[in-house]
Amino acid sequence: MSYNYWVHVIEAIGEDSLTMNELSEKLGITMGTASVAVNKLTDKNFVERRRSEDDRRKVFVELSKKGL
Repeated sequence: MSYNYWVHVIEAIGEDSLTMNELSEKLGITMGTASVAVNKLTDKNFVERRRSEDDRRKVFVELSKKGL
């Protein structure tokens, strides 16, 4: 995953939290590709995931303090 790709994903998330579906639609990529990107950014502590309290199927992603 290149630096430019990381920046693109981080910019797409912005300061709001998005669902994985919203992120993939915003970037024009598949959910699988979005998951790989978010996994790598989570491993590097740039992004955090959290499940919706109302619907456990929804996963929100947001930037961590390091990602901001």
